[in-house]
Amino acid sequence: MKKTGVILLLLICGAGMAYSQDEASRLLNLLDNVLNTASEMGRSTPQALQPNSGNTTVNILNKTGFTVKSIEISRSDSGDQGVVTVNGSLYSGQSARVTLRGPLSEASRYDIRLVDEDGDRYLKHDVEITEFAVIEIRIGDFEE
Repeated sequence: MKKTGVILLLLICGAGMAYSQDEASRLLNLLDNVLNTASEMGRSTPQALQPNSGNTTVNILNKTGFTVKSIEISRSDSGDQGVVTVNGSLYSGQSARVTLRGPLSEASRYDIRLVDEDGDRYLKHDVEITEFAVIEIRIGDFEE
């Protein structure tokens, strides 16, 4: 994507020499819009979210100020524990992409629990999940 953008930019700049400054400026703005749109499309349409995939992807953003060691997501209405559990290091400010099994039509409200490196827990209860959800877990979500 970056190489393609640079090549397109060079071509447009070279072509811009044959055009007036206004025309060249419009071409550069058009290129910028095309590249931004393509970049956004690439980030916002992961394969798990495309039609008929049967799964939903959600992004969990760690804003706790601590390193998270596990993420557990369960359906709010069923009381099932551990629909999805992810283990690893998620540093404060980072996000993790988690794929939920099953389409949103089955369940759209979830409980999301993070456990940090000290064993402290953070909980968001009854969160509505949408296809492009970014769920922020903050220090205020500390579970006592």
